[in-house]
Amino acid sequence: MGPVLRLERARRSGTKAGTLARLARLGFAVPDAWVVPPALVDAPDLAARLRVVPDDGTRWAVRSSADVEDGSVRSWAGQFRTVLDVCRDEVSAAVVDVAHSAARAVYGDDGDPAVAVAVVVQRMVHPHVAGVVFSRNPVTGMRETVVEAVPGTGDGLVAGRVEPERWVRRNGQWRERPPVPHLEVEVAGLVADGADRMERALRFAVDAEWAWDGTLWWLQARPITTGTRPAVYSSRMARDMLPGVVLPLVWSVNGPVVSRAFLAFLEDVLGPLDVRPEELSTLIHHRFYINIGALSRLFAEFGLPEDSLERLAGMEAGSMPPMRPTPTALRRLPRLARATRRYAGFGKHLDARLPQLWQRARARAAGPPPGDLAAAELLDRVDRLAPLVTEIAFHHVVTLMLLQMHSAWARSTLTLRGSASSPVDMPAGDPSDHDLGAALRSLADVVQAAPPSVGERVRAGDLAGLRDDAAAAGFVAAFDGFMDRFGHFSDSAVNFTCPTWAEEPDRVLAMVAAALDVPARDGSAHLHTTRPPWVVRRVAAYSRRRDETSSLYAYAYGQYRPLVLALGERLSEVGALDDREDIFHLTLEEVRRVVVGGLEPAEARGISASRAADIAATADWELPEVVVGDVVDHPRDEDTAILRGIGVSRGMYTGRVAVCRGLADLGALRDGDVVVVPYSDASWTPLFLRAGAIVAESGGMLSHSAILARELAIPAVTSVRGALALRDGELVTVDGSLGAVLRVDTGD
Repeated sequence: MGPVLRLERARRSGTKAGTLARLARLGFAVPDAWVVPPALVDAPDLAARLRVVPDDGTRWAVRSSADVEDGSVRSWAGQFRTVLDVCRDEVSAAVVDVAHSAARAVYGDDGDPAVAVAVVVQRMVHPHVAGVVFSRNPVTGMRETVVEAVPGTGDGLVAGRVEPERWVRRNGQWRERPPVPHLEVEVAGLVADGADRMERALRFAVDAEWAWDGTLWWLQARPITTGTRPAVYSSRMARDMLPGVVLPLVWSVNGPVVSRAFLAFLEDVLGPLDVRPEELSTLIHHRFYINIGALSRLFAEFGLPEDSLERLAGMEAGSMPPMRPTPTALRRLPRLARATRRYAGFGKHLDARLPQLWQRARARAAGPPPGDLAAAELLDRVDRLAPLVTEIAFHHVVTLMLLQMHSAWARSTLTLRGSASSPVDMPAGDPSDHDLGAALRSLADVVQAAPPSVGERVRAGDLAGLRDDAAAAGFVAAFDGFMDRFGHFSDSAVNFTCPTWAEEPDRVLAMVAAALDVPARDGSAHLHTTRPPWVVRRVAAYSRRRDETSSLYAYAYGQYRPLVLALGERLSEVGALDDREDIFHLTLEEVRRVVVGGLEPAEARGISASRAADIAATADWELPEVVVGDVVDHPRDEDTAILRGIGVSRGMYTGRVAVCRGLADLGALRDGDVVVVPYSDASWTPLFLRAGAIVAESGGMLSHSAILARELAIPAVTSVRGALALRDGELVTVDGSLGAVLRVDTGD
């Protein structure tokens, strides 16, 4: 019969002991321990054999190490007895108790005596704080490190009796942390680093227990158990693509368009994929979410980071690492190589293709006015518009992705050459014909060069008076030219519930009036005085293409609005709606069923009213960024002192908050306010011209708010979770270098 073993020599004494022994050999701090092999558990001389355990006043923890324990499919965590804080004389009785409890847990009261149950006798740690750490999110499988901590020992946490504080780190940044933690941030970093290093060494995602008493001790480690994972949805990138509350009709049109465009791009690069467009996204409480569970597993199959899509969109810190050569990636390598060569020349293709797409979009807008058409004719025009909008969306998506990739390449080049002091120091290119900010400033210049009466009429919003004033002829011509170029814009270019500027020209006059009051700003701190390298010139070229594809998409997609409003009129005439805009609360398929007679008008009216009430009840909810499954309860309000996001324009600024949910808030904005917006859209440029700093709930390094902030040389932070919870008048400090918003006071 063998001896009691020192932990380092335990190789075949259960999974727990074997893993701890391996960690000790790898240099992790594991408390001194001995292992009682299965054959010794019921030995009559067990107490004598355990005299090798020191009798120096140390207290001991006694844990099972069964061969069925800590597996990758089932861990049996918390189901085997653990005895803590025993003296040496009590160790032998505790060993027998733990071993028999393990056998009973697996096989019941009449358990098979052949079950291999070793027991670990480990020096007891009396920590200041302890807990568990997961090298992957155990629910979603996302590549992020989750730390849970409680004061004192962690046995209450493991048993589920204590509510822990929670830390979540992704790509080296804390995405979630408690406002008043027991765990110091430096120690939390050590725990997360240790879990990441452990995963690399053990080659599986780990669930580990740790304790801190001035030394970081590792008490056990096991694989994160796996099973059927629920769908995992994220709003991080989604809320920049389709922000805010999304009404059913908008979703039923946009969802297929966006999903088909993304899937077409992915399959063009990677080949046919086992993913359907409708699986890529969903609405949760009328907010757009992307199925990152499906996408992350898809990217992982190709050896790419699971957050590749968000990295490409500039919403996740860190550059794209090289692809790991998985078997799937190697099989697809020829196609990837061909796609790389093809997309290297995409700029020339786009420059040749865009005039054709503009021509088709303008041709589609021609024809009889929607108000003159019957419901069936309107539906036919809606259906014929969809392929064109999808094709334009595809070109826009590819342009955005290539812009981000070239931008990352340019930042790396500038950094290597020592010509950029910060990753966000990107030189601006010449403005394009589709640069809204430049066009608005030019319109303001025309006003300033005109007689004072012109400026007075602009500030008064007197468009009719301007048209009758001969002195304003130059401005009126410039204004009409501006409307020809940008009249199809609205508060959201991807939401056809929003009126266009062509419908509300007075709103454009208000923008010009606001621009008149903004002093010229020197954005040269972000620009390079020497001729930029070719990689930077390519970024500028793709920025101009992004402006044009954005404008083209808004123009083509905006054609849905008059068609569906006319459909709303037709449905109101037959009693299916109380008002034409109630049509936004029906899906396109439901509208179709009303038209062909498959849905009674009274039923349609009831559906619309019910959805309107539900949307009103949930409109102010602050939903979580990640949702597991497709159901989320009413969220709890959060009030944190520091909000974190992505720093996209450097500098620090302290000012009063002005929450702007649309251009209608422009009049309440004061010069120097910290402008807080839900998302980034080119049409919001006038809001930013008066800002001292910008905070956006969504958006990445290349969002409109980020680019304009760098041009204006003002700090900006995007992708700020909970930004809209800030209150008007609240004093905050925006740090665009660290990507943080500090709440100085609440303004109460």
